[in-house]
Amino acid sequence: MNNVNNHIAFKEIQKGKLVLSLIKKYLLKAIGFTILLELVISVFLLSAFLKKSETIVSIQNIPITRVVALEYINPLNTDTTNISTGSFISSHKFDITLDPHQKIKFKLYKDIINELTNNRLFNLKERYTLYLWLSLLVSVSSSIYLAYYQYKKDVQISKKEIHMRGMQLLTQNQIETILKDKPHVLSIGNIHIPTDTECKHILVFGASGSGKSVLLSQFLHQINDYSSKHQDKRHYILVDVKPEFVSKFSTPDDFIFCPFDKRSLNWTIFNDIDDISDYDTFASLLFENKNAKDPYWGLASAAIFADGLKYLAFQGKTKNKNIIDFFNQPIEDIKEKINTLPSELITSNQHLNSAEGTISSIISTLVAGLLPFKHLKDKHDGTPEFSFKRYIREEYKRSNGTIPNLYFLVPSNRQQIMAPLLALAMDIMINEALTLPESKSCRLYFIIDEIGSVNKIQLLPDLVTKGRSYGISILALTQDPGLLRDKYGPQVMLSFLNNFGTQIVLRINDSSTAKELSENFGSEEKLEYKASIQLQEDGKKTPSYSKDTVTSALILPSELQNLKPFEGYGKIVGFNPFKLLVPKVFFNQKHVENFIPIDKETIEDYNLASKFHKIKK
Repeated sequence: MNNVNNHIAFKEIQKGKLVLSLIKKYLLKAIGFTILLELVISVFLLSAFLKKSETIVSIQNIPITRVVALEYINPLNTDTTNISTGSFISSHKFDITLDPHQKIKFKLYKDIINELTNNRLFNLKERYTLYLWLSLLVSVSSSIYLAYYQYKKDVQISKKEIHMRGMQLLTQNQIETILKDKPHVLSIGNIHIPTDTECKHILVFGASGSGKSVLLSQFLHQINDYSSKHQDKRHYILVDVKPEFVSKFSTPDDFIFCPFDKRSLNWTIFNDIDDISDYDTFASLLFENKNAKDPYWGLASAAIFADGLKYLAFQGKTKNKNIIDFFNQPIEDIKEKINTLPSELITSNQHLNSAEGTISSIISTLVAGLLPFKHLKDKHDGTPEFSFKRYIREEYKRSNGTIPNLYFLVPSNRQQIMAPLLALAMDIMINEALTLPESKSCRLYFIIDEIGSVNKIQLLPDLVTKGRSYGISILALTQDPGLLRDKYGPQVMLSFLNNFGTQIVLRINDSSTAKELSENFGSEEKLEYKASIQLQEDGKKTPSYSKDTVTSALILPSELQNLKPFEGYGKIVGFNPFKLLVPKVFFNQKHVENFIPIDKETIEDYNLASKFHKIKK
């Protein structure tokens, strides 16, 4: 039966218009199946009855023949039907001689047979009659069940569109089966993310409470577990914006960078300057803003900052306090000291010699940009100096050869102050990472939680497009792609979506965001069947159908908005998109604090210091 017609019949029965179609298509099918099944069973029962009847002998020791047994159960015979006595009866000795061709009533015929066999043939007939009725009951029940099953199956099949082209949405079981034998480090439950796709980067979208942090926790555990078990050098740099992950996964030999945490690294920008070009490079990363209305102020500030660092390096003054003190001087003192540099090193003369109003604006921009450096305290407790470049070059190793992880802690109440330092440190590391020897296997993860809330990282687009050649994987998580677009621009955002090979989307609250991500999953071209009713000339309604090729979104925006926590959709480069469920696996805090604040400084502290300074004078 045509599946499409079945579907049409189903729809019309619901409308109450084509009841007869159900009889024709399913009840008649059930009746036909019952008849066929009962015919087979009847033949079997008849054969068994005849065979069993041949074992019966009469009281005069004459066996029943098949002819007698068939005549005995012949349903066409009524009690008044005249039939021949037959050789079986006539062979017995009676008071009178019987002619086998003599006609007698069928009722008398049965009575004589029953008498001669002590009702054994009668009992056998009754037993097989019961079998026949039971078989009929089984046949009818089975036929009804099978017809109903076929009916439901046909309806389901007819409801399914036929995939023509484009993407197909896989179930979690399907994608698990496809990826089960792929080598992997990271996985979402049993969905393995192949290692050869890790360096094509991973991007996770999801509203607050959708399960992003739980998923990230599982990724961090998997990286650490793999590194520990295999003595592998893979490690991660994590921007922990809550912070919450440092207390769950860090070890005593991991590194922490946060000027407001007592455990922070002992770092100054001079630790990462090992080439004359680094002065200008780092200064431009810190100050230049190509999206500014007037980028001149950033360019000029960067040039003066670079020359100031060169002067301090010449003087051996490479502490964070030296940087702040130098640029807090009057502009004439700054200009005079920079002019003591070799002329070929000076790049800021044209800015320093600007009009008084212009140079004042430049210095104001520069000093504002250096505010975060005021919070970089120089450590005098014997803490070794740290270099982000050396870290990228894997010069910091544990005794077993593995590399410690690096945590950037960004407390929410210090996010604005931390933002420029974080962006600068990330840019320094990315700049160095893109000089590493090329590698096909992943060795370093840049993990940025809530990337939309982090200051723009100038070199991040370069890392996205080039990082995989150097064995680098980016794992970014965000609530809103709109924030990324605002920071990096629409073209770079498009590049992100194109170059992040694995994308996970959990619940999305915003409708415009859901629409954008729905489009990113692509579309599917399907063949759909549409039911209709045609009125014949005789007034009879008959079902018909038409086929349409329809292109529709693989995942609707509303589906992304209605996801439950931990539910989502994903796609991995080279495979069809799939449904997923983030396992509810949680990790407890170790004996490590999320944040250990430095001692607070107040105005009173500075008043006391000032009074002490005056007394000393």
